[in-house]
Amino acid sequence: PSDANSGNDYVVIVRATDSASNTSDQIVTVSVTDLDDVSPLITGSSGGEGSATSIKSIQENVTGVHGFNANKTVTWSINGGSDSSLFEINSSTGTLSFKTAPDYETPNDADENNDYVVIVRATDAQNNTSDQTHTVTITDIGEKTNASDKFYNLSYKKTDNSTITLLFSPTFGTINGSLTLNRLSNAPTILNKPSGLSIGQTGINFELLLGNSALNSKGKTTTDLDPLLDGLTTTDKNIAYFSYTESGDGSAPTASTLTYDPVKKAGARFYDLSGDGNADTVNLELVDGGYGDKDGIKNGIIVDPSTAGVVDLSPAFTASSTALTVADSTDTTSPAAFNLTISISSNASTVNQIGYVALNSNESDVLTYDLIKNRGSILLSNVENSDTPNLSSMDLTADISLINTQKLVFFEVVDTTLESLLANNSTLDEFGSSFNILNLSDTTTNSANASNGGNTIAISLKQGFSGVNDLISSDLGFNPILDFSGFAGLSLEGSVSVAREAMYDSTVGFYKIQNSNGAVMDPTTGDLITPTENGYKEAALHSTNLFSSFGTLSTSDGNTITSTITSFSDSEMIAPYASVHNTGQTYFSFTEANTDGISHFREFGNGVIGLEDLLGGGDNDFDDLIFGFDLKLTV
Repeated sequence: PSDANSGNDYVVIVRATDSASNTSDQIVTVSVTDLDDVSPLITGSSGGEGSATSIKSIQENVTGVHGFNANKTVTWSINGGSDSSLFEINSSTGTLSFKTAPDYETPNDADENNDYVVIVRATDAQNNTSDQTHTVTITDIGEKTNASDKFYNLSYKKTDNSTITLLFSPTFGTINGSLTLNRLSNAPTILNKPSGLSIGQTGINFELLLGNSALNSKGKTTTDLDPLLDGLTTTDKNIAYFSYTESGDGSAPTASTLTYDPVKKAGARFYDLSGDGNADTVNLELVDGGYGDKDGIKNGIIVDPSTAGVVDLSPAFTASSTALTVADSTDTTSPAAFNLTISISSNASTVNQIGYVALNSNESDVLTYDLIKNRGSILLSNVENSDTPNLSSMDLTADISLINTQKLVFFEVVDTTLESLLANNSTLDEFGSSFNILNLSDTTTNSANASNGGNTIAISLKQGFSGVNDLISSDLGFNPILDFSGFAGLSLEGSVSVAREAMYDSTVGFYKIQNSNGAVMDPTTGDLITPTENGYKEAALHSTNLFSSFGTLSTSDGNTITSTITSFSDSEMIAPYASVHNTGQTYFSFTEANTDGISHFREFGNGVIGLEDLLGGGDNDFDDLIFGFDLKLTV
């Protein structure tokens, strides 16, 4: 304004003069009003307020894209873009939609790369306009190639613009709704997040509807790690895992630890299945209403949005007399996974079980009956220290996964099983000499020994990640089984070694089980039959439940042989059974299924299992037939 008062009211006196010079004056005030020549401001888009560009990711097979807003009343329209003909917009509400839902597998955008470009225009009452170029990226929904498949294929475009296809397989349940990978606007964060911890921005999202084979309200999934680590530097890093909850306001989602926790016996464990030294697979165990279930409700459905993270840690051992702690002394917050390898360096004269109880850093080192019952895990057993077959070709080790700062107390069950001790006793004192807590010795930063009158075990900090044979042996419970459910969509090959130290001729075969408790599918009704029920033997050995990829295993007394296993892709959970030809007895991995009610199989290492062929247990040496697998992915 240029009036005297610097306002928008201009004052002037107008005079009229007639022919006789008579005059008349009138004061005229002119108020100047604003003419709206300011373009509307487009708000509420993923490009930010007033941005000329916007990017939006949506799932395939839906039409709705985005709802636009402006700072004034406007009319919405489409004003170009390479894919404008595929869109429509509501002129009054600003709701942008596809005319036909896009399909990730058959994109029909101009570049056929699943990035659809449209220009949205806002026009106000004065015909002022604003344009925004809107790119809509279509994300894949996990789908099965065939209805009978046990795995899903899911495509993902990485930040370097390369596209990968990952495999996802659920166990003990089915996917409820959509399975997706979502790129978050901000990486999730945790309370007191260390500066060295990086959490991925790509999350996997699914709901797992638990089936009747699920035990302890737990479901399991296996999938590729690559997309969850997208954009992170992984070289020489430790990996952690997180569930997260989005804020709804665009800020960083809130994350919580979901790395495998041996205290909870659930969470994410990482594997290097290709053998190249890098973790490529995550095996995720989730608890309905508990660890990893975002809704926190025990309702038969596990809700999981989760992702991985990386951090550079330097773990080291410290020990009390019985508890071994594994931690980075400079970072006690990052919940990264550490792996230990356990082997028996000096064998006892009896066949004993080696197990452990995991404890959090603030818990007492003293074990109780309840701690052993709820947290006790069996790792392996020893072969007797005399009169044993040649096992040099077999891997007699086991792995433990735990979280930074946790500690372990090791124990030994002497000449019996932990399952039997727990079933027949109600206090730790009643275990008597059949149960010993191991004393630690010779502890360094990355190794230790432990013993208490029986076996001596060697404990070492594992370099790298667990492999194929470790994943196969990850869900043992009390009973020796082989779990191939995490290999759905993949093929395995390798070898099996068989050793014998027995007079009786025995053969070992395998049958399909539905969970680690040994339930099998009734070939007639499809119902589950447990080892405690009548008809278990007949159902387990029915042709529909037999696992044929390994055939049957046997060898002569005092002999050890190694045979090739050709490529197979049966993603089953299986258990061994033994036929003793001299006595006509059949033994199963599950005590309840055996006529004498005792265990006839023992786990000697990852994928190494031994048989006791005498009814009632005999000498309980479990080396009458020992078989060990060494498998790898088929290239």
